[in-house]
This record gives sequence, C-alpha cells and structure tokens, in this order.
Amino acid sequence: MLSKQIIYEHYNGPFLVVDVTYSEPKWKRMEFYYFCIIVLLTSHSLEVDCATKNSAVYALVYKDIGASSFDKCIRVLNGTKQIGCQSEMNGNVGVLLLLNSSSDIDQVANGRHGPYIILINAAILSGNFVKNLQDTRNVNGILVFADDGYAGQSNGFSPEPQCPRYIYGLYTSTYGSKYAKCENNPWNIPGNDLSYIDIEFPVFYMQNSTATKEILTCYNENNRDGDYPFCAAQMDARMDAAVSTETCMRRNVLQNNLSPASYCQAMGKKNIISMLQQPNVGDNRPIILVTAALDSRSFLLSSAVPGANSATGFITLLSVANVLGELSKEAKENMSHRVVFVLFDGEAFDNSASIRMVYDMDNNRCPYSPKSGTVQPETIDLSQVEFVIELGQLGYVRDRAWIHFDPVSKDGNTSRLVNTIKDQSLGSTVSFDAPSADIGLPPSSLHSMLKKRNVTGVLITDFDQNYTNKYYLSAYDTVDKLGIPLNVSRTEKETIVALHQLATKMSEMSNVISRAVYTLSTGKNMSNPSSDPSAIANTLYCYLINSSCSFLRKFVDSGNTNNFKSDGRPLNRYVSVYSATQLTASEYFARNMLLWYTGDQVNVTGTSNGCKAPSNDMRYSYLAFDRNTSNICVRAPIYLADGRSPAVLISNYDYANGPYPAWSESIWPRDAFKLSIFVVQNPVSQGMVLLCGLVILIFSIFFVVFVSKNSDILFSIGDGL
Repeated sequence: MLSKQIIYEHYNGPFLVVDVTYSEPKWKRMEFYYFCIIVLLTSHSLEVDCATKNSAVYALVYKDIGASSFDKCIRVLNGTKQIGCQSEMNGNVGVLLLLNSSSDIDQVANGRHGPYIILINAAILSGNFVKNLQDTRNVNGILVFADDGYAGQSNGFSPEPQCPRYIYGLYTSTYGSKYAKCENNPWNIPGNDLSYIDIEFPVFYMQNSTATKEILTCYNENNRDGDYPFCAAQMDARMDAAVSTETCMRRNVLQNNLSPASYCQAMGKKNIISMLQQPNVGDNRPIILVTAALDSRSFLLSSAVPGANSATGFITLLSVANVLGELSKEAKENMSHRVVFVLFDGEAFDNSASIRMVYDMDNNRCPYSPKSGTVQPETIDLSQVEFVIELGQLGYVRDRAWIHFDPVSKDGNTSRLVNTIKDQSLGSTVSFDAPSADIGLPPSSLHSMLKKRNVTGVLITDFDQNYTNKYYLSAYDTVDKLGIPLNVSRTEKETIVALHQLATKMSEMSNVISRAVYTLSTGKNMSNPSSDPSAIANTLYCYLINSSCSFLRKFVDSGNTNNFKSDGRPLNRYVSVYSATQLTASEYFARNMLLWYTGDQVNVTGTSNGCKAPSNDMRYSYLAFDRNTSNICVRAPIYLADGRSPAVLISNYDYANGPYPAWSESIWPRDAFKLSIFVVQNPVSQGMVLLCGLVILIFSIFFVVFVSKNSDILFSIGDGL
C-alpha cells in the first residue's frame, strides 16, 4: 500500500490538501515476472531459430554438404551382433584431422583437441585401420575422399572376410575339417573384414569433388597450424536398430503393440525360378539346376552398384537360358531331365537366398506353398535334383575357366558332370579344368544344397585357388577391372563395342554350359548352339554402366512402359529389405529377360490387359511387350519365391545357435544422413562471449528490479480524481 498527499486548488477558494491511500496497480507487481518469462521465451526462441537450417544465423555458422555428395555406411544386424555404422541421436561433432598414413594414428590418440572427425584418403582405408581408430576412443567419424580417377588400392581392396560366407558354409569340424579352417586356403586374400565391423561412428565416402574441395580448403585454412580457430564437422547417420536382429525384432513386437513403427526389417528379396519345360502335372523327371547369384553388396550403401565380376555369372546364365530357350518345344519336352534356372537374390548375406530355397524344397513349398482352389506347378524337391551347375565369378576368364566341386562328396556322378563340361569345351576358345590343388569347394550357393543332401554339383569360376578378383564386393569392382577401359566421352554404342571382347568370352562359356546341359539331359551333342555376344554386351552395359539404355527398354512390359525411369547409373543390386509386392529394378529386368528367352508367344485379343493368367492358374507368368508397334504376349513358367532366411518363418527362433542366418537392416529417418562443416573458435573466445552474455543478462535483471522498485517515481499517476 502507498500513501501520498495530493494538493488540489479550488477554482475560487483556498488550497485543499487531501491524504490519499491507494494500492499499487497489479500490472506493476507482475512486471518483473513478465519480464523474466519474456527473456526465457526469447532466449529459447533464439536458440531454436539459430539451430534451424533456414535461419540467417545458421547460414553464417554452418556449411551444409548435400547428402547426394557422399555415400554412407549403414547399420545392419545378424542373429548375434550389429555391424556397420551410426551416429548419436543428434549427430557426431569433431574437429577435422587429416591423416596421411595408417601410422599417423598416434596423432589421434594423443590429440588435445578431440574428439576428431578423421579425413583420410581412400588409399589407406581398411578394416584394421578403422578398428585402430575406434580403439583410440577419440574419433567421432570418418570422411573418406579419393583422388580423381582413383580405382582402388593396387594390391586389392575387399571389405569382405578372407573366407566369405563361411559361418553357414558346408565345412565344419565334422565334415571336411581340413577345408573348414580359413587360414589353410583364404579365398579372398585382400579381404579386410571392413563390412563386418561394429563401428560406433559414421563413415561417409565423398563422391562430389566440389564438396571434397570445400572440406579440404576449410581444413587447410584453419587446421594446418594446429591452433584455433579449427574447421570442424558434424556428421548425422541416425539408425534406429541396435544390438542384434533378435533384440531388434523383439523391440519391433513391443513397439507394434503401441504403434506401427519398427526399428528394423528382415533382409531379402525374391528368388527367380524359371523352368525350361512346361510345368506339367505329375512330371517327375530329374532336374538339372543352373544357378547364379543376382545380388551384390559393399561396405557403403550405394556402392553395391557395380559388382562387375559377380554380375558376369548371372548374365552368363541369362545367355544360357537364351540358347536353350531357342530349342523347339518338342526338343525341350523330349529331354530326360527338367532344366530349371534359378537366380538367387540375397547370397551376399551368408547364402540366405539359397538356404531359403533349400528349406522350401524340404517343406514342399518350392516354388509356392500349396494353395487350395488353384492350379500350381509341381513342387521341386531337392531329392529330384540330379545335377547343379552354378555360375560364379567369370569376368577374368581369358582362355581357361575352373570347375570346382566338393571333394568329400565327390562320386561317379561328379566325375560325369565334370567330364561332360570338359568335353563340351573342346574346340572352344575357353577350356574348362578342375582345380590344381585339393582346396575344397569355394564359397557358393552349392554349399546350401550340399549341407542338406549329397547332390552332384559344380561351381564354374575364373579362379583356381584364390579369387582373381582383387576387389571382391567392393566399390572398385567395376568393368574397367575386367580389361574394358572406360571413357565417359564414349557413346552407348561405342562402349558396347568395347565390351564385346568380354562378351565374346562369356558367350563362349555360355555355349559350353548349354551344350553340357543338353548332353546331360539327352545323351546327345547339341548342334551349333549360338549365344549372342551382342545381347551379353548390352546386358553388361545396362547393368554395370548405364541403366538408361535402349536394350533394357525392350524388356519393359507394356503395362509399365510409362513407369520406366532410370537415373543413368548402374543397377543397384544391394538386397536391402523384403517387399512382398515390389521388385527391384535388377530383379524386374532379370525376370523379364528370362521370360522372353524361355517363354512362348500366346494369342490374346486386345491390349496388354488381356495378357494375364487366369485368376486361379499359378503355373505361368504372362507379360506383354511392345514389338514393332504391336503387343506380343509371352507366357513362361517363371516364379518369384521369397528369398528371406527361414529364420523369419520360425516362431521363437534361436538366433544365437540356429542353423539359418538372420540378417536385418536398420530403419532410418528420411533425413538421417547429414554433413556440415563450421569453424570452432578458441575456448577463451567462446568463454568471453558467454561471459559478456551473462553480464548483460545480470545487468538486465538488476535493471528490471530497479525499475520495479522505483515504479512509483518513474511511472507517476497524473492529476485528477
């Protein structure tokens, strides 16, 4: 309460003195509190605004590097552990430090300005190097850059183990024990295990030269002298999954009880199964399987694109299908064996796709589970399979290919198969020979079948005892490594001409395999099979160099003509997560090629809408293709079978000790991958700025308190009642 004398002068009388007691206005009492709230809200608003990418303050501090400028390492999991990379929830920040060799790690361990974001040239990247960096506990991320034209370390680079896919392989301490130890014969000598390390921080591979120059310029201008200010970076690669597939799937179940979100998804795609003959009911002829892996992978998300040498196997299989598909219908049906082509999509992850097919064969569900009310093809049982011919890496074949088999299960049928292939190569420019040493069966899909049953099978490759490919499942496994010099100024036609040398070798091998299959299934020699080197060269070009090619457009079915889109890059063959309704571009074109090569034209009326199977008939796939301004309907017994590991089907599966791989891929937000650079000032300077801010804040508080206490003087009430 306040008391005050107020003197009024009467207009015609003496002065009037009045004592007035009144209360201070409520708004004055609250003035200080309002001010504090406003200060807090304003400071929070400024903090949020400064952190917003669209703010002027953010633009002054940070330089963003677009996500398309770099490739990323992601988080994947198996039954017992996690591998790959991820960042903290809000990203990883560190001062940039350039290392010129693997021996410079002491600079990281003893550095005073960590944690660091390490800058390294791709020439020194390896599994051991990353492990050593991680062990310093002073690293928050790695940025990898490469010199223009860099094509991989001269002595080879493979992020895979030296014995790939050995965990679920054939050889154990009780079966072929002499082949079970990798050190006895490492297949992949340059293998450094990089793809199988659990890395606690992000790893980005710079792909844009302009962005790389910006980062290196920032480093050179600020960090060379070892004193402030420093150029620093923030790397974001948020991954939702953690620990293992078992843990992640359990969290998925808990999460799905509350919302449809999930942390990870099972990996796998579709196995493509194509029959040369008609799927007649009761056809129990023995089977010859011709198989190849369709997929590839790499340490980085988008670098599974090339996989050039592994692609030569399935492209050769497509050529074999083309050759045998040219046989007359009568010739096919008179064969003593059924011929089945299989493209496995998921073999890079512990043979998951072939393991699933063997599981389905063993459970009467290959290619489909029985479904009442439908007409289905005869199921394929592993006991019906008499011969398996698997086509592996073939790109380095010059004048000799190698026929590998399991020495433990070798019998008379194995010798018959090997000798048939050898005999059919006589007169060819490519000879086929058995390995020069007793080394066991290399990593292959054939392992999955032999683990279940003693089937007669061989693997055809371009190597004898060790991989000829020094860049197995790496970003550097490109066409130029196969002896095809690439020139970006070449036209599509000129590049395809350059590919003809490799295509001709693959064509020769295709002819040999076609003749061998024909002889095994008829007892006769095939007269003049003619594989098309041009088709092979075009397929190589489209899959491995430029998917915006004229050849692939021929295999876009009429129903998808307007949906065909391509970014002009090679087709990515990374398997990723499963989709029941969608095919990858790689699967789509492989399926369509097989259908065209092995199918029969059928008469239908109308447009592509009439080219489809009856609703209850699952024996055939139908596709319409545009040829010479008209639609051609093609029908073939081709099936898309689930290629995920059997682990996804088994309730309460024992992930730690179960017989099947269980790979999953982490979910990540759409904007998960970010990279920014900025300059960090001296801590003393930062402290001075903070101190000045605190001084101003304290002064403001005292000022408001002063104003509040003296408001009766500063804000006097005017005269009048």
